[in-house]
Amino acid sequence: MAVVTIPVALQGAGTPYDEYTHFDFIARVAADHTIPLVNDAVGQTSLQYYSCAGGAFGNLKCGAAVQDPNDAPWDGDSAATNNQPTYYVLTAIPTWFIYHATPAGWFTAARVANALWLMLFAYMCVIAACWMGAFPAAAFGGALLASINPMMLLQSSSVSPDPAACVAALACVMVWWRLRGSPSSWVRVGIAGLTALVALSVKETAVVGLFAIAAMETAWIHRTLRGAGGAVADRVRAAKAYLPVAVLGAAVLVLHIVGHSFIGPLLRGSRPGHSTMADSLAANQPALSELLAGPYFDLIKVFTSPTGQQAGLWFSAYALVLFMLASGGTMSLLMQAPREPHTADASSIRALRMGIIGYLLIFPAAFIVATSHVSVAFWQPRYILPGAALGLVAVSLGMGRRSAIFWAGVGTIAALIFLAFVTGGLQAPA
Repeated sequence: MAVVTIPVALQGAGTPYDEYTHFDFIARVAADHTIPLVNDAVGQTSLQYYSCAGGAFGNLKCGAAVQDPNDAPWDGDSAATNNQPTYYVLTAIPTWFIYHATPAGWFTAARVANALWLMLFAYMCVIAACWMGAFPAAAFGGALLASINPMMLLQSSSVSPDPAACVAALACVMVWWRLRGSPSSWVRVGIAGLTALVALSVKETAVVGLFAIAAMETAWIHRTLRGAGGAVADRVRAAKAYLPVAVLGAAVLVLHIVGHSFIGPLLRGSRPGHSTMADSLAANQPALSELLAGPYFDLIKVFTSPTGQQAGLWFSAYALVLFMLASGGTMSLLMQAPREPHTADASSIRALRMGIIGYLLIFPAAFIVATSHVSVAFWQPRYILPGAALGLVAVSLGMGRRSAIFWAGVGTIAALIFLAFVTGGLQAPA
């Protein structure tokens, strides 16, 4: 991952998704040692970099001693300051070390630091899949597929919380899996729930981790109560067994909303006034029905990067191959499920696969409806990236040494990498 992401980060092709605001938050923490106000304006470190970065950036003037935030796009609104500081503080730490240990400036240091999230995610993918019984080569293949798609590479080689959200979501699954043998469901779900609460503070799209915990815990309890294929005799006992996952799941969501909407602004303070960006989006927002239809037609775009941002490395054929492999492999594994052992572990893995499929269908609409009630309804394909990444890891869990899916996956990966680099090399700018 380092061989791929760091050179891309250094050569300068960035994401169009609010990179300057994410960099601004990290620069405030790493360079200024402060946490910005909620709804704050872009700070001087970010303004000074973008004023001289090449190309017009609002009305900023390169070389000015002090930049006026009102000269930046959206009157200097820094949309990232509405987020919780977890990702930005964690990324600011390696950013500070890279800046002081190398000739890199703050912006390049932040990009390289962000690439570390993808390296951590790839490593965690392999470890998680092996823990859950995947054949090692299949675990590596799943990690590779989850890590090298263009959207993931684009967000990882830029300054963006999306790869960190993938790490956070996968951490939820790994924590629950390691605690699954705990005799107390409250302890098991409580610790996993705290992990999910931290994951949500990294980015709300990591909610797929909480979704996965609920699915696996429910399947685990159901199989444990049934024993070796028996019926659930005591309905009261069964209801009590399911209580922790229901209570703690709801508690995590409530605590996150309270922390994000009330506690965070109270502790950090908030800049008065309206958000120019939010006002503009609200004035030009399409009908809710159009927004709700969009994500399902554009679901495959989670595996692509925006036109003009690929830097000649990847191409759209990746999206088609990966989507077919992921969807076809997942459905094949679901069809094989009755032949898997009837154990609590196997039931939890099946629930993980089914839960992620359900999440991919439910989350886009839920996200749009939720944002329409909170502020402005919006959607971007990258928001489902953590769910897509966990889905590819779940696919790898059914690939055995003698599995036709495994060998098909190996051949597809090899052909994909070869075609990607050959075609990317032909398309790369001179």
